[in-house]
Amino acid sequence: MRSIHALVGILSLVVFLSMSSHSALGHGVGFETLPPKMLGDRKVAMEVSSVVDNSTNSRKVTFSMFDTNTGITVRDVTYHVKTIKNNKVVFEGDYKTGNGGLVFVLAPSDSDAVTAEEKNNAGFFDALIGAQKNTVEASGKIFKLGGLYKFSIDVLSAENYSAKTSNPVHFDAGISFPEPVTYTINDAYFGKQDVKVVTYYDLLDDVGYDSKTKAITFSMPFEWSAPNINQTSIIHEEVSIPKTFGSLQVSEYSASVNGITLSNQTLTVDDFSKDNRVVHILLYQAELSRLYGIQVQKPDRIDFALYPKSDDFLLSAVTDNVEYRMSLTTSPKQISAGDDVGVSFKIYDVFLQGKTVSVPYDFSIVSQGKEIFKTSGTSTDSKESWNTIHVSVPKDAANHITVRFENVGGNEHARAEIPIAVIAKQHAAIPHWIKNNAKWWCNDSISGNEFLGGIEYLVRQNVIQTSAQPSSDQTKQIPGWIKENSCSWAKDAASDDEFLSGIAYLIENGMVKI
Repeated sequence: MRSIHALVGILSLVVFLSMSSHSALGHGVGFETLPPKMLGDRKVAMEVSSVVDNSTNSRKVTFSMFDTNTGITVRDVTYHVKTIKNNKVVFEGDYKTGNGGLVFVLAPSDSDAVTAEEKNNAGFFDALIGAQKNTVEASGKIFKLGGLYKFSIDVLSAENYSAKTSNPVHFDAGISFPEPVTYTINDAYFGKQDVKVVTYYDLLDDVGYDSKTKAITFSMPFEWSAPNINQTSIIHEEVSIPKTFGSLQVSEYSASVNGITLSNQTLTVDDFSKDNRVVHILLYQAELSRLYGIQVQKPDRIDFALYPKSDDFLLSAVTDNVEYRMSLTTSPKQISAGDDVGVSFKIYDVFLQGKTVSVPYDFSIVSQGKEIFKTSGTSTDSKESWNTIHVSVPKDAANHITVRFENVGGNEHARAEIPIAVIAKQHAAIPHWIKNNAKWWCNDSISGNEFLGGIEYLVRQNVIQTSAQPSSDQTKQIPGWIKENSCSWAKDAASDDEFLSGIAYLIENGMVKI
């Protein structure tokens, strides 16, 4: 039993953390081996494992105590277990188990009240020898939630139900279940973008996006104490960013916790999906200890921020057969309908530790379901040089174009797709999508600061062109007439020149930095 549980835990971590050699020990994962304790004259340890039934969303948690010298599961155990969620005891009780394994099934329901019923699921042959296979079936609305579940476990007896321990052996366990949160960003430049954050530790709150710093922010409860950190092997957060969200498709990222910049090794980027880039934030125990030592004040939460470290535009994808990886950039970085664009890329061999390789490929571009460009070639194996192909983006291109690589290395299974965001043009000075931003501000769907952040970015990128320059007179308050002017322009009741006069005012008064 113990080796099977260990294998399940290790395999589950490999799926998410293939880059890691750490064992699955401690709070924050779906499998946990607790530190040994003395039970009489021998050392025992507790294993806690979990699995989710996707058809019912029920969560099964298994507890098993074993002798650390022999590896044999301790039988005829009486446990007292408290199940804790959001710092509240959800249910508790004394539970006997003949084979040493105790199973909790946490089933979601629509009832605010939590019910817990103990059942003996022993089969025919188990009954013949008097063995018990105990399952505690609990249900309630609280079990719809993922995140961290804590268990306070006291061993009241072992090897004999009547042989009560004078001082119960105590274990504290924490098992995490993935919980996704989707946050919709109305970006000034790239429109509506759905960013998904998946937590493998505790429930998230305050998910947001700062358009000026391009930071995705989110928070979760956390006990900053030495005992809790010593029992927390890893905190794993996963941020999924659409590849059409050009502002966040960069070559490097940084992240912070409670305002402290994280070590570089805490971030890994996964470009295996053709539609989304996934950034993993991995806080191992050593990093948590470092953060604990730096913080003077110990808050009761973790405030995350993920943001670009570099402005270099870079997309990436891996072929379907996981043999090659493509990195791609464009010139200009932000492309519009009708632009002449240079698409530059490198091809790497995944199994040669990312070495650039010279291989044949078929290259094509698709817009609105139609192939608009196609060519073939052989890539360079130079680390410094890029393969560049010049294409014209159709004037009627909308949302994005898709770059396709096929038959890479002469293998029909080596194919990959990379979407690139495209902005359609309407006016030489002011692209039409900026009106969407003005409408959102007018309807209070975004704040004034978000509106300014979007305008500032567009001015810096030379998308909005104006000759205005900052003056010595600075102000922080957006005048009411600016919003009224923007609302009128969004409704086509004001001219482009009137709107630009408002932008010029914002620049001259320091509210839009250039």
